[in-house]
Amino acid sequence: IPTDIQSSAYNFANPNTAITDPSERFWKEYIDFCLGHWRDPYGNVQTPGNPSMSYGPDYYWGTVQISAKPTGNPGYNKKLAYMDYKDNPQRPRHRMWFGPMTMLQFIADTGINPATARDISTFSAKLGIASVLSDIQINHPNDQISMILFNRPTYANDPAGIGKFTQALYGMNRDYASMINSLWYPPNYGSTITPWDSNGSQVVNAYGDFCANTATQHGLMLAYNQLSSSNTLSGVSAGGLGRVGAKRLVILETDGMANLNTSTGFTSNGANSYFNILPSQKIYAGGYNQTNLLQVVQAICNTSAGVAGTPNSQVSNPGYPGFATASKPVEVQTIAFGIVFEIATGTQSGAVGLLQAVSQIGGTTFPSSASDPTNGFKWCIGDLSTRVKLLQQAFQNVLNDGNSISLVQ
Repeated sequence: IPTDIQSSAYNFANPNTAITDPSERFWKEYIDFCLGHWRDPYGNVQTPGNPSMSYGPDYYWGTVQISAKPTGNPGYNKKLAYMDYKDNPQRPRHRMWFGPMTMLQFIADTGINPATARDISTFSAKLGIASVLSDIQINHPNDQISMILFNRPTYANDPAGIGKFTQALYGMNRDYASMINSLWYPPNYGSTITPWDSNGSQVVNAYGDFCANTATQHGLMLAYNQLSSSNTLSGVSAGGLGRVGAKRLVILETDGMANLNTSTGFTSNGANSYFNILPSQKIYAGGYNQTNLLQVVQAICNTSAGVAGTPNSQVSNPGYPGFATASKPVEVQTIAFGIVFEIATGTQSGAVGLLQAVSQIGGTTFPSSASDPTNGFKWCIGDLSTRVKLLQQAFQNVLNDGNSISLVQ
């Protein structure tokens, strides 16, 4: 705990990024959070009731009442405050309560969890993916794998501290040990990791709750670029290592909560085509549109002539060159994971519909429930240990046909 915080932090007009000492910044932001007045990287003040201040809003029971001062002797009213025994104000949830509970909530809500945090969603997913990678190493040693994360990329004009994983965490490779290790620690780490340094920006964790942060379409765009054979992409380590004629498989593992699209151009050049997401190129955030997401899946599954590789797609075809051939159609598998699939709601229905549409384009099937006798294994739900086992089983079932892999996590 620092003994003081630099004077620039006292001026609330300055963003938190102006605090260069990570310890000072952490404690200043945590104190703001406890006071119910945390400022996000956009400069917006998050107060209780907003997603990134989820310990609010105030709650109440019975009849809310704060009594006015009684009428009568003016001198009495001026000298004493008044409280009625029947007063029943709203109660705040944890505000101004400094302690372990609010600190853990601050770390989670603002998206700075360490990669080793044991939250039920990401921790169980990592255990499952780690076991899957170990299984691939043993049973599919010749397969090239790309591991792609798609919480929220960094878009043009985003302020400092917004977004990460604009590129695939790992391009096509067979370095299984490094991929497993990077689930828990950033690639090439060698010192203390803080939330806001270059290593911290590569930590695999859930993003903050203060903005839309499930950019599934972006992840699929990166998968397209990984499957491409473009020398332009490979020259800047942004993909381009797809082998012409190789069988291509994309596995989309997600909670189905897509809520953000990426707006960017497309370079059309047969098997060398790619979405314009090179490190030097600007990309922009777009409002979520499921049709645009599905069109990226369609592009992946098209032939080099831009014709649908599978006949059962119901989305308009953008006509982009894809990677399917008559004998080797691209396969897209979907695996559901997370709390959305635990309880039947309208949100779950929408997520199921998205995964079914993606699977249909990719020539596969996503079931309506975990009880489906053929594909029910694609619903990875339950407690932590059950989720891990089901996730491992799901990937093993998908990979049993010996396909090569583009793994989209």
